[in-house]
Amino acid sequence: MSAPSTMRIAQELFEMGFITYHRTDSTRISDVGLALAREYIYEKFKEKAKDLHIPRRWGEVGAHEAIRPTRPADTETLSRLIAEGIIEPVRRLSRQHYLLYDLIFRRFIASQMRSSKVKKTTYLLKIYKKVNGDLKLIAETQISGYTDIVDPGFTLIYMPFKILRIRPKEYIVKGEEIQKRKISPIPLLTQGEVVKLMKERGIGRPSTYAKIVEVLLRRGYVKSSKKLGALIPTRKGIYVYTYLALSETRDLYKRIRNVFEKYIVTLEEKLRREKKKIGMYEKLVSEERTRELEERLDMVEEGKKDYEEVLLELYEELKNYNLLR
Repeated sequence: MSAPSTMRIAQELFEMGFITYHRTDSTRISDVGLALAREYIYEKFKEKAKDLHIPRRWGEVGAHEAIRPTRPADTETLSRLIAEGIIEPVRRLSRQHYLLYDLIFRRFIASQMRSSKVKKTTYLLKIYKKVNGDLKLIAETQISGYTDIVDPGFTLIYMPFKILRIRPKEYIVKGEEIQKRKISPIPLLTQGEVVKLMKERGIGRPSTYAKIVEVLLRRGYVKSSKKLGALIPTRKGIYVYTYLALSETRDLYKRIRNVFEKYIVTLEEKLRREKKKIGMYEKLVSEERTRELEERLDMVEEGKKDYEEVLLELYEELKNYNLLR
């Protein structure tokens, strides 16, 4: 499910009263939330609940509470209550509604339970090729994963990782042929990973994360690959980003040029004809500049800075780039 679709489904769940306010990154849990989790855990796990339940607030500040369910009802219970007419939502809940509600509910309840202990195993993978009757090592790498649950804890309600059912021993696998593929050094990101990256780098706000992804898709800067489950930059997106944000001295520019050489050479030639250069607006659209601007807007909202002063500073800055007359 895309980021904009997820936000739309969350909006509908909020409007129907099934979850708390969703356009927030707050982790604070209220007394009502703590009581709700306790009620469900003790009802679900009976005599084991005392050992499993560990109430946590996860923070003391924030205008909003963390995203959580508003009832001590898991997805199965919620579906039954709606089918029996005890709860009458204003609209019919779709599969997407239930899936998102289930994720929110399980993660919230898991946050109020004991930690889990798991076993992590690292496997060494070696690839040999037979050359003149002898085996020659041509490549090796390591693969790590969780292979066993020592103490289940919160995984009784929410499993955020997969367990590899591979016993730790030596395996010999024979293959008929080995294929080599050229992989881009620039990793592709899913919509969820883009949102996570924006949050980590202080770009955007919970209310705008999904909107930003939606704009990237709508303007054709990226396209969503169902096969790969990732966002793929388009020629238009590569042009715009390189022109605006990358100076020719940066390592990232060199990496992008190596991967998309045909596109970038065409762009360079066009800019030379127009007496412009790549990356001329780098400081204006950088992550640091975006983060700084959002901090200034927050200060205006909090009454710590005069909005006219901020507008004047931005006006003068844009004039220096000859973007205003």
